[in-house]
This record gives sequence, structure tokens and C-alpha cells, in this order.
Amino acid sequence: MRRIGLSLAALIAASVLSACGGSSSGGDDTSSSGNTQPASTAAAGDFDKTAATSTANAARLTLDDLPEGWTAEPSDASDADDDAVNGQLASCLGVDASFFAKSGPDKVEVRSDDFSSPNDGATGNVSESVNVETADRMASDFSVINSPKLAGCLETVYGAFLKQKFAEDPQTKDAKVGNVTATRSDIPSYGDESTGIEIRVPFSIGTTNAEVDLDMIFIRVGNLGAQLLFENTFKPFDTATAASITGKAAAKLSQAAS
Repeated sequence: MRRIGLSLAALIAASVLSACGGSSSGGDDTSSSGNTQPASTAAAGDFDKTAATSTANAARLTLDDLPEGWTAEPSDASDADDDAVNGQLASCLGVDASFFAKSGPDKVEVRSDDFSSPNDGATGNVSESVNVETADRMASDFSVINSPKLAGCLETVYGAFLKQKFAEDPQTKDAKVGNVTATRSDIPSYGDESTGIEIRVPFSIGTTNAEVDLDMIFIRVGNLGAQLLFENTFKPFDTATAASITGKAAAKLSQAAS
């Protein structure tokens, strides 16, 4: 589930850059190695990627699933993201970097549009990725998502990455990034299994203190998985709105799985 990795770190950086009045820029490509455990050991010879892609598209959120007044733009997640953060996070978790791959012989992933709330983003932004995978691959992925190591790895890797990137960029060198915190969130039960992670990134610009608030929710229904990302700056995403959107995402997964 790709946005655990660099795409999410880039989103945090973009949020702070926006608050600083600047725009984000890409990092240098840095390869990493040393990961020994494969993301999956499934034999995927009978995995029908065409049918899986159709199912994933049917399950993903569309603008019709969002509250009235929301807008949608095509996802800006890049397939050319820097390998550095994904590699470091995979190493910390003890998995191969292919865990963050968008597709493979035993999985496909599609992304929703990026959705934004009205009223100048007072509620925040939402995006979703939907995976269809072999049963073995899905079990492997969720074992990592449920790992007690995940929160600590997110804190360590994101914190170091963001502090380095802000120090290097003239537009953000004066922004001070505090200690990144990642904790398991208490969410209702969705699908066959579900879990959430709250990430808080405090920062300061001059005398102004603020934070980027991100909430990730993972849902599995059979061999379908969804990762929802709720993002806001200066205050957490509205809880009731997040619950409503998550419920619709879970229902679409169940419908597509059936």
C-alpha cells in the first residue's frame, strides 16, 4: 500500500511548503538495498490482472461518494518517487522494498482522484488507493500494516527525511519540523479487518506554530484492500466526515468483492 512510503512523506512536505507559501520540489533519486524478506511468497500464475484492475476501479471512491461541494483532481502521486524513504521504511519494517510497489505479478493498485473540501479546505483533503491481490499477498501486506513496528518506523524515517529536506530547500530552510508522532487510532471495525494510523507533524514558521495532520485507514475485504488518507493542516480532519467517507469506501469494497 504505496502511500505508507514516500508519497505520504512528500505530501507532508507539500503541506508545509504550502503553509510557507512555496511549492514542493522533487528530491534526488537514491537507491537502497539490504532488504531480505519478500513482500509476498505467493505463486501468482493464475492471477488475472485485467479482471483485478476492473474490480479495483469499481471499488474506488469517486466524487459522487464525497459530500456536496467537494472537488476532484487527478491524483498527482508519481511513479518516479525517490526510492530513499521507501527503502529506509522497508528496511525498518524488515520487508522488501517491493512492498511499496504499485503493481506486481500478484497485485494491482488503482488510485482515486484527490478530493478537496470546499471552504478553502477547512475540512481537508482525501485520497484512496485500492488493491486487489492474491490471498497470500494480501495476508503478507496486512501483517506488515498490523505490525507493532509500523508506528515507530514512520516516526523515525519521516522525521529524519523531512528535517533533511527542509534544511536543503531555500523555501523551507527556516521552517522548523518538530518530532513526528505516529500512533494507532481507535476506529470502528470495517470489512474483514481494519486499522488506522494517526500521523502528526508539528512545525513552526517564524512565530507561528502549526502541524500537518494525517490519518490513514486500512480496510480489507477478502482479497481487496483500501488505504484512505485524510489530510489537513493546522487541525485534524473532521471526524464525522471521515467516518462517513470511510463507511462508503468499505461498502464499495464489499460490493466489489461480492
